Amino acid sequence: RTEGVGGGAERTLKAMHHLVITYAEDGTVTLYRDGMLYGKPYQTCHHSFQSGVQVVFGVRHKWPAAGSDGLEWVGPLQGRIMRAALYDKALSPEEVAFNARVGEFQLRHVCEVSPEKLPECTENLTTLYEEFPDRPFMINDTAHRAITVPQLQRIIRYAMQHCHTWLDRSGQTLSMSALNLYDLCKWMILPATKEHDCSLVELLAHAKQLPTWFVSHWWGELIIDFYRCLRHHAALREMPPSAAFWVCAYANRQHSLAADLTPSLTDTSFYRAMNLSCGVLLVLDAKATALTRIWCAFEEFTALEMSGTYKHVQGLSDDDVTLLLDIVVCVDGEPAVLTDGPAAQDHVDYKATLCKAAREQTFPLEIIKHGLELDLEKAEASQESDRTRIVEWFEKKGGADEANKRLHALFAVASWRQSVMKGKVRELDLPGVLSKDGHRKSLKLDFSYVWKFSDEDAKDLARGLPKSLEELILDFEWCGGMSDKALLALGDSLQHTELRVLSLSLRECAQLSCHAIGQLLAKLPKSMHALKLRLHSRIDDRGAELLAGSLPQTLQEVTFSFRQCAQIGLAGVRAILRAAPSGLKALGLNLSGCVGLTDHDVLDAVDELPKTLQEFCLDLSGCPLFTKAGVAPVARKLSSAPLHKLEFISDPLSASSTEELGRAGGRGIVAQSAGHHSERQPKQQAELPQNGAEVQQKAETIFQAPLHVVDWHGTDVDLQQLVKIAEQMAAEKEQLQSLLEKERTEKERVAGYLEELLKAGRGSAASDGTPKEDVATTLQAGAPGVAFRKRV
Repeated sequence: RTEGVGGGAERTLKAMHHLVITYAEDGTVTLYRDGMLYGKPYQTCHHSFQSGVQVVFGVRHKWPAAGSDGLEWVGPLQGRIMRAALYDKALSPEEVAFNARVGEFQLRHVCEVSPEKLPECTENLTTLYEEFPDRPFMINDTAHRAITVPQLQRIIRYAMQHCHTWLDRSGQTLSMSALNLYDLCKWMILPATKEHDCSLVELLAHAKQLPTWFVSHWWGELIIDFYRCLRHHAALREMPPSAAFWVCAYANRQHSLAADLTPSLTDTSFYRAMNLSCGVLLVLDAKATALTRIWCAFEEFTALEMSGTYKHVQGLSDDDVTLLLDIVVCVDGEPAVLTDGPAAQDHVDYKATLCKAAREQTFPLEIIKHGLELDLEKAEASQESDRTRIVEWFEKKGGADEANKRLHALFAVASWRQSVMKGKVRELDLPGVLSKDGHRKSLKLDFSYVWKFSDEDAKDLARGLPKSLEELILDFEWCGGMSDKALLALGDSLQHTELRVLSLSLRECAQLSCHAIGQLLAKLPKSMHALKLRLHSRIDDRGAELLAGSLPQTLQEVTFSFRQCAQIGLAGVRAILRAAPSGLKALGLNLSGCVGLTDHDVLDAVDELPKTLQEFCLDLSGCPLFTKAGVAPVARKLSSAPLHKLEFISDPLSASSTEELGRAGGRGIVAQSAGHHSERQPKQQAELPQNGAEVQQKAETIFQAPLHVVDWHGTDVDLQQLVKIAEQMAAEKEQLQSLLEKERTEKERVAGYLEELLKAGRGSAASDGTPKEDVATTLQAGAPGVAFRKRV
């Protein structure tokens, strides 16, 4: 090149870098470093050369010159070229970025592709047989033919190496910047799988591969963008390399599709694979084309239908999970994901929803607009028969219009927080969209730390709440712009719903009065069954009394979080307990950080527990006036109460207090130390074994130390099994002590060796005239240039 691009000097030493320079037809010269744009592109003129003149591409910053020992390389380039390549086209930014990531950077010779070339030609089949030399591993159930990200990467690499020898449907030579799944199926999938009538996954797999996620997408998107979306999603969800995505093009046997597309939609491989998955991943292009495809609409609607069901999913965990729905789009090579709840990588802070919100800020609102305008009546399909079947299926579910409303509401909920931050709620008419979803039973919205959330935003939300709601979870933590008007608007809306469960977080919403919170509670419908309320730290005893008097009497489960409410004392706690609904069965009180509560306060409060109570959770962590001396009397009272399940959380418990709780025997009693500030639900805790005290005594004997914390997990705890585990831990402790002893011995040996070096250096001058005393000092100080290595 002849001009600078202002990319900055290289600062990273002793590391290999991927450098690309492209020359476009319009004279634009662009540089890339490690897949990213380097500096600014510039335009230059074209140069013509006479026939027979050679054009040399190379490095002009190093050349041979005469030196003291003959010819040697001289010049300013201080580096080493490991690989070089010359392409016959200007690579696109996407191709450069992909090459930089996977190391696919090789010299290739491109010939003119004949317009008559066919996928079944000898040249194409030869390369395919070289790529897939083994016989396929036949998997009978199509739903078990999911594909992993490494396997998908193998397909992408093959396509990058050979797509320049393929033609698109218009007869033009293909490239990665234009290659979609229609082209890949024609040139790779169909010819590779024809001989054995198998799926492409069966040529890649060595065992059946059950899906973790079901992928809903359009075949016309770029396969390089599709790969980026799945790889990004897998990383975001922290899925292992063995986790697989079900993709119809790779899972179905393309030469015998009739076997997979049965007359009943619920018998198709699509539906069965979705039933095995933990969620549906909707992959969109920049125009959201997938939303105009009837099969994609069927898959999203099915995900909504299944979202309330719980099932075990192989490869995730032993817990039951609900079907999730994530949406990913790739714009200019960069994926952005809307996740159903926080993803695994979002849990880097105590508030994972904040990380989720920050990440989703990059999701384009234009895509959301396409989702809000989705119309199933206009959705297309490659086969008209498929479209007819799916439309008939929608009619059985209430009609296409009702399905439209439910799908529109899905996108409204996914984008509500971002729309509030960008002031787009009313422009997109999110309240009107959500309110039309008459089938919605559950709604969860997190606006925590949205400083600008105002009363008007709350009124918009209230206007959008569907009357069919049975469960509502709202988080307004640190929404400082809200006033009492916001709660009054929500209360007016909720009284017309069928609400049964309400979880409301108002932490640090300092402008909200107890009077307004009480009015909201008083307006809750008679259908209410469970209430969870997190309050701001300015609540005092008088406010707690006001809230207690506003509780709906139909409630059977109540959780109050007074965390860090320094002005809450015995009067406030007693008011809550005395005003408990007559049919209350489960109660949770988080009093952590209520610094005014004393031993006698807690003891008196326990006396007020409702007689109907079956489950009780009490958190007293961070209460300095509640001492260890007060734990035992409270423990005795709790153990004698007619409770089925109990969770007691306090600062480190003494062994005697833990044993006191253990004497209850047979009931679900959990004694935990402080440090856990999340509100736990007693109904999720396990049963305490009747031999709990015996287990603790034997474990203390093994460890030769008192155990101050007992936390039982799992039902039907077996004493012998627990003791066996304790013995294994003791053995591991001995092994660790042995390793530490070896390490200490090694350090002593190293110190002795270093001392010998120092002694050997004293008494004479070094080669440069430095006295050996200074040399020894340098060694002892560990000056730069002196290194001592130990093999580990």
